Amino acid sequence: MKKILITGGSGFIGKYLIKQLKPHYDIFSLNKNISKNTQGCRTIIHDFSEDSNLIEYPNKINTVIHMASTRNYKRKNSEKEIFNVNVASTMKLLEEAYLNNTKHFIYISTGGVYPLSNYKINENHKILNFKKDKENPMNFYFKTKIMAEEIVNSYSQKMKTTIIRPFFPFGIGQNKIFLIPRLISNIREKRTIEMNKKNSFRFNPIFISDLINVLEILIKKELSGLFNLCGDNVISINELITLISKFFNIKPELKNINVDGINQLVGDNSSIKKKTGIKFLNFYQCFNHYLENLK
Repeated sequence: MKKILITGGSGFIGKYLIKQLKPHYDIFSLNKNISKNTQGCRTIIHDFSEDSNLIEYPNKINTVIHMASTRNYKRKNSEKEIFNVNVASTMKLLEEAYLNNTKHFIYISTGGVYPLSNYKINENHKILNFKKDKENPMNFYFKTKIMAEEIVNSYSQKMKTTIIRPFFPFGIGQNKIFLIPRLISNIREKRTIEMNKKNSFRFNPIFISDLINVLEILIKKELSGLFNLCGDNVISINELITLISKFFNIKPELKNINVDGINQLVGDNSSIKKKTGIKFLNFYQCFNHYLENLK
């Protein structure tokens, strides 16, 4: 049975991935704390936010899936923690993987490394240019993701490396700090929501089960490369507000705003579909299932 090392196993994506892989792989979960989400795995306690910590790397690991993250990415004065979790940890893990003859390293980045665009974004699209793009409180986080990707690429001659850029993953159990569950929570709690009627933000989110199925194929076939991971259906924030409000029979508290300029982040998923042969689920069916579980 192949051995897999997962970081961030107690998080939203990690708990789904572990549940799906447990019957077929020997899983080691590298976590900050003991978590019920990682039951059935061999847990290694490690805090990536502390840059001095040495990693207890298990023997004979075939594949690493690195998706450790911090929830403090929007908090002021959290730059050191973000850097340690996103950049320093990636460097340490890659070196340990190389020294221990690990075959495959999968890094979970983000679709947020791309700038907003009027066109579908493929993997060859330019990434954020922080000198030209508007100041954004998320910029430091995105910078560290780009840095981590560059480090992963530097090891591509030493082992198989894969970089995944997910676009707005969603599903049952996701924390309310993220876009879709936050929007649902704001509507249900009657909080005021800003609504851009003429230029609503458009994107193509990926349902958690599709994301996990792709990762399983990448692990099984040891596929390398850079891939966007996003759904087939493009939706706007305004359409989401309508769907959520109608489902829960709630009149949302809206504040109309007008913001001009490019306001969409839509990924091209043709590369990952061609590489894996996967067919993605319909967003509207998945979203309705998601809402049903929130009743």
